Amino acid sequence: MAGVFTLVIALRLVAMLWLSAAPPATAPRAPTFVLKGLDGSTVESARLTGKPFGVFFGFTNCPVVCPTTMTELSGWLAELGEAGKELKFYFVTLDPERDTPQKLKDYLENFSPRLVGLTGTPEEIAAAAKNFSVYYKKVPTSGGYTLDHTALIFLIDAQGRWRGVLDYNLSRSVALEKLRALLAATPGPS
Repeated sequence: MAGVFTLVIALRLVAMLWLSAAPPATAPRAPTFVLKGLDGSTVESARLTGKPFGVFFGFTNCPVVCPTTMTELSGWLAELGEAGKELKFYFVTLDPERDTPQKLKDYLENFSPRLVGLTGTPEEIAAAAKNFSVYYKKVPTSGGYTLDHTALIFLIDAQGRWRGVLDYNLSRSVALEKLRALLAATPGPS
């Protein structure tokens, strides 16, 4: 078990170093996904361009990281106020077996209305997670199972380019600085 946590921490550090660096003038294209909205509609990341957004992979039975991240993100969005009204964040469930659309909807209602739930088949979710280099693994517990997973919010600008990550351990001031930079990212050629 210690080996899994070491791997998760190592992957997280690599991702943070790679994605947290100040993006170059021509930031790389963000990974793509095709998933389902909670109403059953198809949601394609390629169609989300035009406005900046974020993506987080988690699950509703997560005991600490996911609710903490969503609470902090909701606070950051509230603090941005009108300046951040265009920002949406997509919560992709890594546990479609338990996270029904209704359960995901009920869970996200506890946070900001700008958090949008996404689901899909296990294969669709695995493909999206792979595209974002998100690690996740089902871990048996005495009461069923939990999931080990990457805990980063991936930031994508209005042109569909990487603009960094938010980690739930970030200070409020650093998180707000990154969100303001995402909002200020000047659209340019891809």
